[in-house]
Amino acid sequence: MVTNRRRPRVRRSRGVALFTLIAIAQACVPTPQSKLSAASSTGVATTLSPRVISAQPPVLLYGDSIGSEISPYLKSRLSLAPRVKLVSRVYGGTNACDWLGLAKADNTTYKPKYVVIIFTGNRFTPCTRVIGDQPTLTQAIDMTVSGVRNLMSNFPTAHFFLVGFPRSVAAQEKRDAGLITGTDLLNWKLSKLAQTSRSTYVSTPNVMYDSDGRAQRTLPCTKELDGFFCGTSGIVTVRAPDGGHLCPVSSDAVLGVIPKCQVPSPGANRITKMIHTAITTHIASNR
Repeated sequence: MVTNRRRPRVRRSRGVALFTLIAIAQACVPTPQSKLSAASSTGVATTLSPRVISAQPPVLLYGDSIGSEISPYLKSRLSLAPRVKLVSRVYGGTNACDWLGLAKADNTTYKPKYVVIIFTGNRFTPCTRVIGDQPTLTQAIDMTVSGVRNLMSNFPTAHFFLVGFPRSVAAQEKRDAGLITGTDLLNWKLSKLAQTSRSTYVSTPNVMYDSDGRAQRTLPCTKELDGFFCGTSGIVTVRAPDGGHLCPVSSDAVLGVIPKCQVPSPGANRITKMIHTAITTHIASNR
């Protein structure tokens, strides 16, 4: 005899759902092309989310290798709230000036309300060498800020989220000696730029430093920041072996390009959490 029984419901935790979405998003990120000159022609990375995505304009992300590391995590968080797509323009080794032409077309195509920008001062591509074959660190920082400003000019109605990045483990030695690192200077200039434009400065270093404000490869795990990334050891690896990137097991970058991370990245998750919080807070306060 056939009985009409209901199947038991399987309840999934939010953490498992997010991890699943990140895995889907990583599978959708285009494989980096072999030449940096092809960066501006890389395809749009989209996430197929099991949740309903709204018809709102997508959030745009422009960035270098760090942008490529956080992209799948930001896609997943945005698909959960406020349930919008992310269009990623990210490629290792690039700087803001590499994306100016595409940004103009992106504004026409998407008319985004929100644009996330994260560049760390690379000086590998032709547009960064107009002031010399190898610009100094200070020149590279000034050029990065100028490039970010020019990138922003392509979106006359968007609100921007300018992301400050934590200094590397190697740069921490300079900081310990009382010197200002290039990353610190770039972050300061980006924060000043945010004050004079339609922008929110997103400071991520605090969630990537230890209690003494120092850059480390590993940090104590906290449920608030790391959630299901916390293991039994109570420690999370937030930086790559090179001390600058985020993937715990990534090989060294070649001209700023790194391979796709094959394991969960607590560092990328922490930085993305800060960006996502800034976006949702801004949306809530402007309703």
